Amino acid sequence: MDTLSKLAFATVPPGQSPSDDQVQRLFGAGDSGAPSTLATAEREERITEQRARITGLLHRGVEEPSHASYDLVYAMQSSDSLTYLGPDRFPTRQSELQGKKPGKELTIDGNSVTVKDKVPHQTCTTGTELELTQALRRRALAFDLVKCASYDTMNRYHSSLIHRLQELPPPTYVKISVAQVLRADRAAFTRVAESLPSIKRQPDGTLPLDRALENILQDPSISFHLLHLKSGESDDNKRKWTDDAKKTDEPTKWKKNGKGRGKGKGKDQPGVKGADFI
Repeated sequence: MDTLSKLAFATVPPGQSPSDDQVQRLFGAGDSGAPSTLATAEREERITEQRARITGLLHRGVEEPSHASYDLVYAMQSSDSLTYLGPDRFPTRQSELQGKKPGKELTIDGNSVTVKDKVPHQTCTTGTELELTQALRRRALAFDLVKCASYDTMNRYHSSLIHRLQELPPPTYVKISVAQVLRADRAAFTRVAESLPSIKRQPDGTLPLDRALENILQDPSISFHLLHLKSGESDDNKRKWTDDAKKTDEPTKWKKNGKGRGKGKGKDQPGVKGADFI
């Protein structure tokens, strides 16, 4: 508190005390800007509307995004700058409730100081096809609730990615991996961010991100990441290393030297062929 008092008096000439308006501008200016989180009442209202509109989902468990996920997308929309939010950034509400409550942080922006909750950095695993599918569904719900993109468009885009995971590869090729899908997803959002000047709803009611995601996977720079890789390359290297190791472990073969200088031929020792010992 002593430090904050000194900060307040530093804004006025020596010998004067800061007025109430000056203190409010100093410590409350952050409230005048665009909020980076959804208000509790507004978030609950949007969740209720979304559950009534999108049927066929449980909207709980693995199909319920964390509240921090909504704030993550809302902050991106407020800044009107598309950034890549991977599916691992969208954990469940259940895991959020079981995690630790974030503390407070002091933010200094120009002449203002704002005390607010720290942004939680929870993540979820996306190592398997099922985990990836569930995380992508939560991302679609979060984008839809914030009205950054519609659930139908995001879900179609995600379904196209998952469909590539399940495609049977040609002979001598392997299936597309989760890592390839994640690389393609990142490349798609990067390409969209380069072409969209704004991600906010347009005057005609359309969402720019909806139009951008419709055919994004047809872009050669994105579809390149979803090509089937030829099998056997890593296996061949591993097999070559194993064969070399086996050759090293083989016993040395001695040439037969004829008669020995002793009374008789020595007996061959185990693992050595045709060797005479003195």
